[in-house]
Amino acid sequence: MSVRRISNSEVSTYKDCPRRWWLSWHRGLRPKHEPLVGALAIGSREHEALAQVYTPGGLPLTELPTIISNLLEDDRRLLDERFGATARYPELKKKFESEAELQKIMLEGYVEWVQETGADAGYEVIGAEEVVEAPFYDSWLFKTVVHLIGRLDVRLRRLSDGRIVFIDHKTVGSFIK
Repeated sequence: MSVRRISNSEVSTYKDCPRRWWLSWHRGLRPKHEPLVGALAIGSREHEALAQVYTPGGLPLTELPTIISNLLEDDRRLLDERFGATARYPELKKKFESEAELQKIMLEGYVEWVQETGADAGYEVIGAEEVVEAPFYDSWLFKTVVHLIGRLDVRLRRLSDGRIVFIDHKTVGSFIK
């Protein structure tokens, strides 16, 4: 029997646009380069920065502003290399710098919030970026088992009682929407 693993991202893509699902998930086509501006770029950088802190033996939380600055500098160089000689460059550079400022503010605010509230005190990081899966559907007729998969950003042990919990970091464009 074959196992078909499906993520929430795949289901969302299919619901949004079956053709995009077919091209990306079924055919496996991907853009040549990941975007450097926009929601995906912001979320990816934030996630990468947080992953350097929330991993067993990770960097101190206070390093987040430095980490995001380094990631932004790397992407700034990529932006210059890919688009520096194009007509779109000034527009992309302006958008990138606006988003970069927002990302710095977001992570500085996150550090302040965690320090003020002690939100992650009393926890030990025991895992990061772990893929988890659970059986969802089993069809003997089609000889297929479907598993739902996901990725845990951070797995923690609560020190007070030993219970295992997780953190899923998210960024949003607007609290109102």
